[in-house]
Amino acid sequence: MYLLYALLYRCYIAFLRLGSLINPKARAFFAMRKESVQHYMPTSTWKGVNHNVLWVHCASVGEFEQGRPVIESFRTRHPTWKIVVTFYSPTGYYQYKNWDNADLVLALPVDYRRQCIDFIERIKPDHILWIRYDFWPQIYRVIAEWRIPLTLISGRIHKGHRLLSSHIVAKTMRKAITKFFTVDELSVSLLHNAGMSDAQYAGDTRFDRVVSIASDSADKAIDALRIGGEKILVAGSTWHKDQEILALSMKKLIEMGWKVVLVPHEVNDLSINRCCQQFPQARLWSEVGWSLRDASLLIIDTVGHLSGIYRVADIAYVGGGFETSGVHNILEPMVYDLHVISGPNISRSIEALSASKMGFLRTLGQRDDIVPVLETLFNAKKEGAITSWVKCQTGATDRITDYLTNHPSIQERQS
Repeated sequence: MYLLYALLYRCYIAFLRLGSLINPKARAFFAMRKESVQHYMPTSTWKGVNHNVLWVHCASVGEFEQGRPVIESFRTRHPTWKIVVTFYSPTGYYQYKNWDNADLVLALPVDYRRQCIDFIERIKPDHILWIRYDFWPQIYRVIAEWRIPLTLISGRIHKGHRLLSSHIVAKTMRKAITKFFTVDELSVSLLHNAGMSDAQYAGDTRFDRVVSIASDSADKAIDALRIGGEKILVAGSTWHKDQEILALSMKKLIEMGWKVVLVPHEVNDLSINRCCQQFPQARLWSEVGWSLRDASLLIIDTVGHLSGIYRVADIAYVGGGFETSGVHNILEPMVYDLHVISGPNISRSIEALSASKMGFLRTLGQRDDIVPVLETLFNAKKEGAITSWVKCQTGATDRITDYLTNHPSIQERQS
């Protein structure tokens, strides 16, 4: 089984390498791994001075945001430990490679057995924290062979998931996981039935994360968007299909006195140029800064500000709901007591399904008019109900960090 996987995976990497000749994302995939190898050097001195290492893996930005509260909490409790963060995707790596709370940010090696062994030998982690998913057979096989404690957090498993299979690869991956913290009870039941007795419901750390962000001191510059008192729609993490549905109603929205702040999911020349073509009346943040005075539509062509921008909104539109991967993080705007609109694909998001049932989230089809939905939600009474719902579901971070702190691999090395 592993031989077949290795063959297919090598074909995939060869195809990806060929694609890198014309595809910027594929080029970035290999570039980050080449750059990452050059950063291994500091790890050679860690064991010599008796440092302990926590390795945290995140597939991309979304997974990092789920893991971030736990990383920060662990850092506070165990300040002498070294923390290595890895990413599979270039998006996460390049956005956070200089993050202050990590001693080293690297790319996850391609899933060749020899490279996985080399990575583990260099890092020598005492404990591994895996965020949400991104199950790679060879690295899990090496982790299992080395018997390194592996804690998976914010996980969700559905019926038919490959981790539940009976073949040797899935069994080895389950064996590698020491503890599996889930975001729902159904996942716990499915994992228990597959023989993983150490699966436990903990909740979603993203609730802790958004509450923490909302309580931090805000960027006062963003408040300038509020000057004028107009109604503001913030459309965050939007893809092309999200922008299409917004474009259909943009003229009407502007006539009704709405101002729109658009934050594309991808901020690169291609994405921004496409936005400008779709919305010729828009102004760019790089041109006018935090101002809606001379623009009814502002495109944010920089990264790192979305969660703060939601704070000045009256209604939020969250993108991704027309993609197979599903809607993005609805909790970022909801912590500010905002109703949310999205595309219809919310089935992979437990919080989106719950919010929809409670009336906090409304979904649209590709041809639907956003205007009546927007006006209805704008006039709906909230009285803090949405924020309260978010805050009532915090606590996952402490539950997970308590487990890590009390785990023998941490206690023995801490002493």
